[in-house]
Amino acid sequence: MKQVPSLVVIGHVAQDHIGQHIRLGGAASFAAQAAACLGVKTGVVTVAPEAHPLLQEIKNHSLIDLHCAPSQTITTFALDYSGSIRKVTLLKQAPNIMPSDIPERFCNRPVSYIAPVIGECGKEVIEHLKSEVTIVGAQGWLRQAGTKGQIEPALMQDARIVPPNISAIVCSELDHPDSEDIAQMWATKIDVVALTRGAKGITLFHKQVRYDLPATAVEREIDPTGAGDVFGVVLGLCLAQGNWVQESARIAMDAAAAVVENFGLGTLPQKFSGKFSTK
Repeated sequence: MKQVPSLVVIGHVAQDHIGQHIRLGGAASFAAQAAACLGVKTGVVTVAPEAHPLLQEIKNHSLIDLHCAPSQTITTFALDYSGSIRKVTLLKQAPNIMPSDIPERFCNRPVSYIAPVIGECGKEVIEHLKSEVTIVGAQGWLRQAGTKGQIEPALMQDARIVPPNISAIVCSELDHPDSEDIAQMWATKIDVVALTRGAKGITLFHKQVRYDLPATAVEREIDPTGAGDVFGVVLGLCLAQGNWVQESARIAMDAAAAVVENFGLGTLPQKFSGKFSTK
């Protein structure tokens, strides 16, 4: 029996097709692996076939408690990097995550990271979790699948109404063409909003006051995959420890910068391994 988690991550894990290669994807899987690397006991709730071979790399981790709501389908994307802009196509979609899918041991935990990839979790899940600190990685609230599965910008209902009990919300300027206006709208409703800008740093709104923070220098940028999710998870862990908002954002930027320095988790294991813990 794994220990009760300090962090709970909610969202679809995904099967990513990149040319002839298939890999585990989805913000939830990356966030969970990063948190475990930081030494944090992490619960994950997703909807996927429990025996899917791609899940073994997180299922067997000693610090990750993976709960799969039953499904014959794993959310599947095709990713095309051949052009100047990445193209993403939704091939298959698992059912949405419902409050009834969440084990009781995952509720009332210190931190939750809500990580939708295609709008599969929102208001009802957040209210059911009752976490002390709730961070939303909002990419999956800012896109939808078109008639042929092509992923295109959208503003889903949860993004419009901004569910209550959110401590902070994070998105990338690449997630939506109107990301700046969306972030400013969110900032009128919740205390902390972070708009990440890659090598340009972040725009942080705290109680509607704007701060533009420069990016952490990286030794070399190899692969930015998952950096935004690491930023969101570390931001939540820092806020749960009572750190000042700008200090929390700076530490989260340092962690995200480590991720881009190589494939997978980058240099995060060397630079941040075991650094964080929650009550």
